[in-house]
Amino acid sequence: MTERNDLLVAARLRMESPGAPGHSMTRQELAEAVNDHVFRATGKPGAVDERHVGKWERGETTWPRKHYRSALRAVLNVATDAELGFARPGRSTNDDDVNRKQFLQSALAAGAGAVLTNTVPSETDLVENLAGPTAHYRRMESSMPSDRVAPAVDAHLNLVIGVVRDRLRTSSGFRVLSEAAGLAAWLAADRGDDAAARRRYSDAIGYAERTQHPLLVAYMTASLGHYAVETGDSRAGLTLIGTASAQLAARRPG
Repeated sequence: MTERNDLLVAARLRMESPGAPGHSMTRQELAEAVNDHVFRATGKPGAVDERHVGKWERGETTWPRKHYRSALRAVLNVATDAELGFARPGRSTNDDDVNRKQFLQSALAAGAGAVLTNTVPSETDLVENLAGPTAHYRRMESSMPSDRVAPAVDAHLNLVIGVVRDRLRTSSGFRVLSEAAGLAAWLAADRGDDAAARRRYSDAIGYAERTQHPLLVAYMTASLGHYAVETGDSRAGLTLIGTASAQLAARRPG
């Protein structure tokens, strides 16, 4: 269950609203202040809105991107990330979390072995078996912190890569692989892992290009473009979005 970030909420409520003296700063005002600080510090526009602040305060994102954490510390007048309730993912010492992760990895490994060594399924069966978990994790991501869902998605992606490489080098196989990589990219972006996000989005585009489904190629290209814009690389992002738009236009009849 997601744990509310009370430290961040308290830090915001301690700050006076710039638009309503005597009242606490709102989420939207905090978002605007963060974006302003990011721009002044980096020369690149921030992309935080009230929704992002809400995810931070609800504990759905526990480790925002570096430049956002720096801006939050400055705006909320604290010295450390810990004072705002932020903790780097992957450093939990909770035995239950460790045991769950080990169980998940073992279960996925066993599942991969079963897919590859048991009775030979049809291509349709393989596609459905691989696409199902991706859809499940996508629904799960909307109600759970991305850093909790990401290890399962990354493990599933590795499974899909292996199955497609060994058994399913078809349009349908690469479609499933592209969608799994796209989800992994989104989660990496949400938890602030820029290198992983860009790598996974690029992988998703490459896999999509082998599907003979131009709409999927355009979707993944636009996703990387929007991510680039959000992280301040506007020129590259707008170029990618333009490419995706051209791909869609080429598919329109007449």
